[in-house]
Amino acid sequence: VVGDETIIMEDKPESLVKISKIDASNSEQLDGATLEITKADKSKIDITNIKITDSKGDAFKADVTEEKISYVTGKDVISITGLPDGKYTLTEITAPDGYLVAESIDFEIKDGKVVGDETIIMEDKPESLVKISKIDASNSEQLEGATLEITKADKSKIDTTNIKVTDSKGETFKADVTEDKISYVTGKDVISVTGLPDGKYTLTEITAPDGYQVDERIDFEIKDG
Repeated sequence: VVGDETIIMEDKPESLVKISKIDASNSEQLDGATLEITKADKSKIDITNIKITDSKGDAFKADVTEEKISYVTGKDVISITGLPDGKYTLTEITAPDGYLVAESIDFEIKDGKVVGDETIIMEDKPESLVKISKIDASNSEQLEGATLEITKADKSKIDTTNIKVTDSKGETFKADVTEDKISYVTGKDVISVTGLPDGKYTLTEITAPDGYQVDERIDFEIKDG
């Protein structure tokens, strides 16, 4: 042998990334979220050695391409092995019903290992729910024809990204939703407003139905969803 008679062949460790999708309020695993992993610079992923498994080591259904790795979460932590060294981004495309989409998480694989904790935890906050009932004080029946308005208590802008206004059947209810206010005219139903961000708000009656007096405004707060 020319040189050292001992020929050394080195294998790099196979990278392992564990992804846990949890409810921010109780740390339970959340199913039904669509997650996506891409290279941070949007370049191609070498998918030659990539495998995706559940906590039992069984193959987990995922769409693996050079552009992205995407899957829908179940009630389990998912393991991804074989990602090459590089910088990646974990993005939530859609959240489960009743939850807000989480912020993206950047991570790096270096020398076959995740920089930092190998388990990436992405938390979804529960979507806030406020039910508004406008009633006759004399008989507690729902009152239609009142114009109500929700504003931030400090008059700041409202993040309307995830806001939905629905009736008791879950159907969309007509409302004017802007960064300054959410306003609508009451019908014979309790109205649900979901997706209001944490903060302090004021519910104001702008006009009362014919034959009724305008009620006093009501302050309320949303905290931790």
